[in-house]
Amino acid sequence: MEEDAEALEEVVVTALGIERKPRELSYSVGKVDNDQLTQTRAVNTATAMVGKVSGMQINTISNGVNPSTRVVLRGNRSLLGNNQALIVVDGYPSSRDAFDRINPDDIAEISVLKGANASALYDSDAANGVVVIKTKSGEGKVSVTFNSSIQQESVAFLPELQDEFGV
Repeated sequence: MEEDAEALEEVVVTALGIERKPRELSYSVGKVDNDQLTQTRAVNTATAMVGKVSGMQINTISNGVNPSTRVVLRGNRSLLGNNQALIVVDGYPSSRDAFDRINPDDIAEISVLKGANASALYDSDAANGVVVIKTKSGEGKVSVTFNSSIQQESVAFLPELQDEFGV
């Protein structure tokens, strides 16, 4: 085993850009870097996160070119209510579909706050956990990166309709 000095200074972004060391928090935190997100070249961020954080369940609700997903942390807590995690992008609570629509290449890191104490940071909307997305920002130099992907959806076959015998 070799000592890694960088891991000793690891921080997690919690609420409003506040950074803390993981051992200072009283709740469970999962962290995913950009390298882990872009490794599989997934269609969207939600599908790239599948299997990256323990206790995080990502279900695909609709199929097709742009699938929508449902994010649940540590199981369902309500039979009739909303069980999805709160999505926070750069410190601002966002709509549930932001997780499906944001480009994985634009994300610097994702912190997943899984404990009930995370709701103290973001009010009762965070009772089911919080997914904090921190995007990349410019560093004063101009750089261009080009990535491309194509998605197509077409009907496999159309059934023949009878028109001889009326309705």
